[in-house]
Amino acid sequence: MDYRILTALVALLLVGSAANAQQIYRWVDDEGVVHYSDQPPEDDAASAEAVTLDVQPGIGNPSRELRETPVVDPFAGSGTVSEEEAAQQLLAAQDTDAQTASSGPPVAYPDLEILEPQAGEVLWNIATQLPVAATLTPGLQGEHEIQWILDGQPVGSPTRSLSQTLTPVYRGTHSIAANVLDEQGRTLFRSNAVTFYVQQPTVNRAR
Repeated sequence: MDYRILTALVALLLVGSAANAQQIYRWVDDEGVVHYSDQPPEDDAASAEAVTLDVQPGIGNPSRELRETPVVDPFAGSGTVSEEEAAQQLLAAQDTDAQTASSGPPVAYPDLEILEPQAGEVLWNIATQLPVAATLTPGLQGEHEIQWILDGQPVGSPTRSLSQTLTPVYRGTHSIAANVLDEQGRTLFRSNAVTFYVQQPTVNRAR
């Protein structure tokens, strides 16, 4: 379908919603070009055809005015698609575009930093429970969540909290990081990994 004719038809709809009683005219010039306007052509008003579309009130932008919109109509007289059907199809497509535009671009997170544990920190006697915390700029948007990454693997469930306790974490060298996930669980941003150490006191037994 040639979308140039659909553009003209949606302009026609916009005018119809702005003034329910406004008359719209359609005519074809000598070169086969179809025109739409809220005024008939001055040179040949008798050839102009009145066009009426069944459009629900409130659709469109009342501030827009239709003057003359020439388009090439590849379906003129073919009966392939009616003007009402073409206009309704275009309105449905515009609704989808509007919903996509309203969601806006993806949120940028310029900074996600691990606050706890600190890089190189040695932790003693944590009893396998590791408190973690991070700072995020800006704060979590929409339904975004944080996924903690321990030693390169996701640990626990995604959460809206920037601090929690991970378990079990045993003695040894570890790394901790965090990812920002979107509503579909896709990674939007990753923090740098922080290396830390977990130690336990050595008990010397007397011989």
